[in-house]
Amino acid sequence: MRIVTCISCVSLFTVAVASAVLGWLTLLPSDFAYFGETLSATAAFSSNILFWMKSGYFAPDSNYIPLLHTWSLSVEEQFYIFFPFILMLLATAQTKTRVVVITTIFFLSFIASICLLTDHKSFTFYMILTRAWELMAGALVALIPLRELKDRRLMEAVSFLGILLICAAIVKFDSKTEFPAASAAIPVAGAALLLYAGSHGTYIVQRILTRN
Repeated sequence: MRIVTCISCVSLFTVAVASAVLGWLTLLPSDFAYFGETLSATAAFSSNILFWMKSGYFAPDSNYIPLLHTWSLSVEEQFYIFFPFILMLLATAQTKTRVVVITTIFFLSFIASICLLTDHKSFTFYMILTRAWELMAGALVALIPLRELKDRRLMEAVSFLGILLICAAIVKFDSKTEFPAASAAIPVAGAALLLYAGSHGTYIVQRILTRN
């Protein structure tokens, strides 16, 4: 885990430095000033908040924001900061209570992403309140005791269904797809199924995905 974290940090630093150099050479002063804001927000893992606040009619063209992709990293890091506090609060609770609380938070976030999408698209897309459920799906797989399907063929089917759902999202989703909302449940469910199957053994799909 530490190695993965270090690699991620090095990758982020490399991208930030390269973007800063290229931005200084190619961007207009006003655009480079905005880039500086995004760079600072990225370092503070809050670029998703900045992009939400700067969204709207007069927002810069998203195709020309070098660090736009860091919004998802910010959401992820915010989740890693706040979710452990929830776990600590539930540390002494019974397993059933932990499951109920975490599942409730999962569904509240999911419902919020559906209800807010129409009138608050930018908020729904960028903010952890409406994206936390996607990360919590993996947490539920890890925390909720799920029985292994003893039939290996069933576990293989679970793996294939997971990768099939992810591929369906890749092929079918386009710029007109309402997202995240309910449509995001398709790839999220696929990822959760892969995690579930992978936690109980190595199957064909897992061997393909982990092959070097």
